[in-house]
Amino acid sequence: MFDQTVTQLALIRSRRGRSDELGAQLSTLLQPAHAAPGCLHCAVQRDAGDADLWLVHAVWSSRDALMSYLGSPQAQVFSVIIDNCSARELELRTLEGTFAAQEAAQRCAA
Repeated sequence: MFDQTVTQLALIRSRRGRSDELGAQLSTLLQPAHAAPGCLHCAVQRDAGDADLWLVHAVWSSRDALMSYLGSPQAQVFSVIIDNCSARELELRTLEGTFAAQEAAQRCAA
């Protein structure tokens, strides 16, 4: 069984020498996202093996909640990052639903 959550993943590679600046810009997403209706989780992480690669991971209660947030001024940091050229690559992925593994395990054990 899948639930209605939506996960948004953004992989962002900084331009050489601008990773700390990019990380600071991405960190500005956290407080507004956490305060947004429907945000269940939001984190910004730097790749352990590649200092120029960042991940933004957010989980939303629904696609509507995600779309509402993405339309807000607070989410426009991605436009700023592209405009000021601190990022050289940006890849966005949206994943729907989370498999209820515990429920499936209980059914298989029965």
